[in-house]
Amino acid sequence: MNKRLIIKRAILIGIIPIVASVPFLGIAANNLQYTSNFELGFEILIKDNINKKTLMSKLEQHLYKSYLRNQYDYKFFEFDKKITILANQDKYDYFKWPLKQFFDENKKDIDGILIDRYLLEENWYKRPIIFKQNIDSEKRIQEELLWYGAIVNNFEQASTLEETELNYNNFKYVGLDKGTRYFHFKNTFRQLGDVIVGVSEIDKFNSNNFGRLEWNNDLNLLDLEDDKIDKKYNKYHPNQVSEIIAGSKGINQTVKLKLLRHSIKLDDENLQKLKTYVINNSYGFTKESIKDHPYLRKYNEYSRAIDEAIVKNPELIYIFSAGNSFNKEPAVKELVGRKLSLNSIVVGALSKYEYNNRPAPAKAGYSQIGNNINYLSVTTPGRFDFIKPTKENFEDQGTSFSAPVVTAIASMLLQTNKEQFDEGHNSIIFKSALITGSWSPGSINWLPYPVSLDPNYSYTNQLGFGIPNYYLVKEALRNLIYIKGEDPLLSVDTNQSYNENGKIVKIVNKKFKKGSRVRVGLSWLYEKANDPFNSYLINHFNGLNANQHDLSKTNSDAKNNSKPINEPNWTGHIPIGDGSGCIDLWKQYYNKNHDKKSSLDIIAQLNQCKVHRYDEELDLKKKLGDLDTYEREGIMNNKIFWIRDRISFGLYVYNSKNELIKEIDTKGDFNVRLVEFLADGEEYRIEVVRQDNLFKAADAALTFAEEISDEDQY
Repeated sequence: MNKRLIIKRAILIGIIPIVASVPFLGIAANNLQYTSNFELGFEILIKDNINKKTLMSKLEQHLYKSYLRNQYDYKFFEFDKKITILANQDKYDYFKWPLKQFFDENKKDIDGILIDRYLLEENWYKRPIIFKQNIDSEKRIQEELLWYGAIVNNFEQASTLEETELNYNNFKYVGLDKGTRYFHFKNTFRQLGDVIVGVSEIDKFNSNNFGRLEWNNDLNLLDLEDDKIDKKYNKYHPNQVSEIIAGSKGINQTVKLKLLRHSIKLDDENLQKLKTYVINNSYGFTKESIKDHPYLRKYNEYSRAIDEAIVKNPELIYIFSAGNSFNKEPAVKELVGRKLSLNSIVVGALSKYEYNNRPAPAKAGYSQIGNNINYLSVTTPGRFDFIKPTKENFEDQGTSFSAPVVTAIASMLLQTNKEQFDEGHNSIIFKSALITGSWSPGSINWLPYPVSLDPNYSYTNQLGFGIPNYYLVKEALRNLIYIKGEDPLLSVDTNQSYNENGKIVKIVNKKFKKGSRVRVGLSWLYEKANDPFNSYLINHFNGLNANQHDLSKTNSDAKNNSKPINEPNWTGHIPIGDGSGCIDLWKQYYNKNHDKKSSLDIIAQLNQCKVHRYDEELDLKKKLGDLDTYEREGIMNNKIFWIRDRISFGLYVYNSKNELIKEIDTKGDFNVRLVEFLADGEEYRIEVVRQDNLFKAADAALTFAEEISDEDQY
């Protein structure tokens, strides 16, 4: 194997004028689904207690004014006390003047700037460039240089980068080009093994030959303790999944892998003992099991157990493969079993072009799809090159191998964006950033910049919310606005704000660049309420609400005389009557003046004009059995009822003309919301609204990301 030596070139930045500037085409990374290979890196060493986000914003604007974007593609990543700039060409001379100027303007915040020429030949070696400032800065830079030798030596063993064309194209397709992976390794090497990734498997790890995981095993980054439970199975599937996450031809070698057999309990005590909070699950029920147990096609005890574990463990991120039985016989086309967990992340697989080794922006034939019970989160490449214990290369495909791509991305972000994850539940934070930082084939017409957007393709059951791009996911995470749970009860508190959609819990005003594709995403936990079920007779809407408070009478002649409903259709919703009473309430609220108390009472009624999901594995009689006698008899006699048993939020984005941008249709009422649009350069208003009235607080994660494309690189 012909290894290249990774060397850092040492040059002192001088004051040399930059090339003549031309009009700026865009600051966001160019068409990021086709990221270039990056060769040149600049590391800006930040002092303690400096706001990294503010400094990065200053840097972006500074380079924007230097008109570099139109000449070279570059992008930013933040690490611990560092900001890294990656450029797609080794054009050091064009960057040195604006960076020298930036250093001079921000000396109080910066220790120095280092240059790393990525993957160049050995004869390029010189001393790293340093902007000296004081003794402390010099000490820090010397420490960086001491670490550098160890990092290079380990990187050569941990990640050969002599990967096959297939794997290289797969990683590049999701924004993980060689340069990005190298700089991530370099900047997380000192936290080696701090983040532990669980690989949940049925089969035993094949340890006859560690192959592409040999370095991981030598450095105690491969924990097979749980593998000793059962000597019965000895397959290669766990090796393959682990290779993609952290192998020498994989993505993130600085995490520790822990094999978790399928019997692992997801309770608080066990997870704390294992210290494993990112779990990849690339197996599921067989098609025969699904045929014999049809209840697994509905929300079931297994999916509920996963959901409850995620609710109880704020650090847990659980990632499933979608399944490979779409075109088998008997076919299982949709998500089933545990993969109906709404708090987990479910990943489908992309197909591959037949005439080359590049992933195709379409669902693989075998990959199972979303339905009206749960959605597919995203889709990533599913065909990879592996190595057998005999050291023979072979190709294999399946959603088993698309899920670890997302697991690796989650592990990278946990290493570099601890500040954002510390704000709340990791699951909803990562999910929101993941769907926001994805792009959907067919939704955008690039010619060569985005000229139109078809929101019908922003979510499909086949591809979920699209194909993630690491840079955009990281940008979305950087823009996280975490909304802490607050008292959801309606009150007359003058500090509370309401609109026609419910209680407003957050308003964000944000200006996006003209022509950029923008995604705004919202995620929250699916959680069963512990409160008694609030059941209402539609034809009693004008009498008493659930708390026996008098409500205002409507002026409608219909008097909420709804038609009787049908029996539940077992698709996750209960049908209701014609809703005329709800329409009357809208009219009353908007056409008449009310005092605060009266208005809030009307809003309370309006909140009941929504139908929420309920657990399908529970039959109707059992559900009704949980109610008191009065409510149960009333419901059974009238066959008209509401069951409100989960938290719900709404996401509303308005442009500068106060026009509502249509929300993406997710084909069901789930615990995510997404709005996607092409920005007009003006300010947008983003409203997050709590839409239920449960006696329970709830958190939500709001993220946004924007992308400008000025050329198609494929």
